[in-house]
Amino acid sequence: MAANFEDQVDVVRPLPDGGADELHCDLLTIYFDKPDDSPPPATASRKRSWEVTRIEARGQPAEARAASANAFVQGAYLELDLRSQSVLLNDPREVTVRYDAAQLQAAQVHYVAGPDGQLGKLWASGPGTFRAQLPGRAGETFQTSWQGQLQLRPHEGKQLLSLVEKVEIGSTQTGNLQSDETWIWLRPIPAPAGQPAAKGPARFEPERIMATGNVAIDSTPLSGAFDRLEAWFQPLTAPARPDVADRAGIAGLASSPHARGISPHYHLRSQTVQLQFGLLDRKPVLQNAALEGNVSLVEQPGEGAGAGEAPLSVRGQQLEIRQADTPQAGLSVIGQPAEVTARGLAIFGPAVHLTKGDNKLWVEGPGKMTLPIDRDLQGNRLAQRQALDVQWQDRMVFDGQTARFEHNILASAQSQQLQTGQLEVKLNQQILFGQSVQEPIDVDRVICRGGVVLDSASFSGMTQTSWEKLYVANMSINQATGKIHASGPGWIKSVRRGSTAQLAGPAPAGPKAAPPAGDPPAEGLVFLQVDFQRAITGNLHRRELFFGDQTRCIYGPVRDWSEELDPQKASGPVGQEFLLTCDQLALRQMGPTGEDRPALEIEATGSARVEGAAFTATGQRLTYTTAKELLVLEGAGQTPAELVQQKRPGAAPARAAADKILYWRGTNRVEVQGVRFGSGSWEADR
Repeated sequence: MAANFEDQVDVVRPLPDGGADELHCDLLTIYFDKPDDSPPPATASRKRSWEVTRIEARGQPAEARAASANAFVQGAYLELDLRSQSVLLNDPREVTVRYDAAQLQAAQVHYVAGPDGQLGKLWASGPGTFRAQLPGRAGETFQTSWQGQLQLRPHEGKQLLSLVEKVEIGSTQTGNLQSDETWIWLRPIPAPAGQPAAKGPARFEPERIMATGNVAIDSTPLSGAFDRLEAWFQPLTAPARPDVADRAGIAGLASSPHARGISPHYHLRSQTVQLQFGLLDRKPVLQNAALEGNVSLVEQPGEGAGAGEAPLSVRGQQLEIRQADTPQAGLSVIGQPAEVTARGLAIFGPAVHLTKGDNKLWVEGPGKMTLPIDRDLQGNRLAQRQALDVQWQDRMVFDGQTARFEHNILASAQSQQLQTGQLEVKLNQQILFGQSVQEPIDVDRVICRGGVVLDSASFSGMTQTSWEKLYVANMSINQATGKIHASGPGWIKSVRRGSTAQLAGPAPAGPKAAPPAGDPPAEGLVFLQVDFQRAITGNLHRRELFFGDQTRCIYGPVRDWSEELDPQKASGPVGQEFLLTCDQLALRQMGPTGEDRPALEIEATGSARVEGAAFTATGQRLTYTTAKELLVLEGAGQTPAELVQQKRPGAAPARAAADKILYWRGTNRVEVQGVRFGSGSWEADR
């Protein structure tokens, strides 16, 4: 049986407190169910009456307002089924449902109430929107929209909310989530400890979220794009650990510009992402994260960040963030290779790990580190900052100031290359993961072990001016002070531009002959090699090196940068070469730094002996300067300095022994002080 009411139908039910429940429509239909024929109970005071089973209201629009429940609905068609405890709302334009501070708008809405007044099942077709105040979070509004449909249903003692097609979920404080489909598992919010459960419908908070298809997040600390996202939320009580007060999130793994009033933003990309949040006062705090498939995490510094301060960037195939809300925060990235760059440093390897608690970053397996330098590998100041690339084969460990590299190390800078078994690079300052770097990062000290080969070249503009190569067993260089120490046995080789016309002194007397074919030009390259047994010490800033024990040196012209002279050849020096042996040797580069043809000073002590093609000299101490071509010999005690010159083939050699002998090779001039003996003529042929 049905009863119809037409044309401007108004139904009002006054309430004891003065309000009213109201219904306004154009057509109202009330369906009744005939009572059954069974006799009423003996205690019944009256006969059974007709029972209302369903109410339908139509209008443009029809509206119902329940002041008793603080609810409002509006649509072209409203249906209430009292037996199934369901409500159906329909409107070609839009249905509106408001309950307390929540509002739902959609094309069609169907709701079935749960038992005992609890939350039941909801279905809403799109396009639709839903907006509500979040419980326990004053001033924060939750809002969502969809184009397909929204469903809410009980699931394993909780509620499952699903949204389909062009889904967008967000809040005014935590940001937005967009996807093709989203599922949200909701759990009841328990009553505070020691308090009875509140009356009325239960309140819910998110327990888990899953979003698929074109997933994008955008919030104050994070934004990202993924194919699939899963997130779990676990309530946190008052800090159970002292470290809970330092909930730095991802920022705890990089710098912390917050101390300077700068809020960075982190952008994430991957195919899938799993996030675990703690709910502290019902606000999410990131604890753990796992990303997989073409992963990238890029810091986008906030306004006011230093222009020269490179942001954090992490790239790889897998990324794991652990305990991000504590001082023990850790990060691992796996890739081919994995890449972590920040504050001027870049690290590449199969797996890069970082822990904030012990300020440690390490790579297991082969990898590469790039860091900025303002001095080259020999300690020379660079005209502009350059990058130093360090490659290794075993592992690397970095404690924020010292990086230790193991097995087959190759360090490369512009025009320089270093090879060694083990390498330590100490920076000029401690980098603390979680704090900003205030000063430029520079290399302070380099320590090499297990065999060292250093190869370098110098240029003036586009013109090469020198080449050096060094081999030692172990070496340390203090970039700040310039001090160097290397253990032998070893050698150093050098080729420099310089004049070679007077290296061998005047030509022997006789008919002048054409220069031998293949002789180096007068303005060409000069080669120097020093072999030693014990050690090298010195100061690279002052451009001086000291070689110890059984030192052997050869010096002479070469035709190109790759040609070398052999200090061990049995025939001895030829042409313009000379060979020097001694116990201790010092090399000093004279003149301004950066000069194309710097002068070289050689000082030999302890059984010093120098041989040229036409002369031999011995002494306790010997010095030679390339600028003056001056050889100074000094004796010691009863042992004089000696000089022997072969003026021409077959002629008797000229000999001199004295306390001190000065020999200008270019002019063949000799000056003797404290003569012990002499023979032959020392006048140069004219």
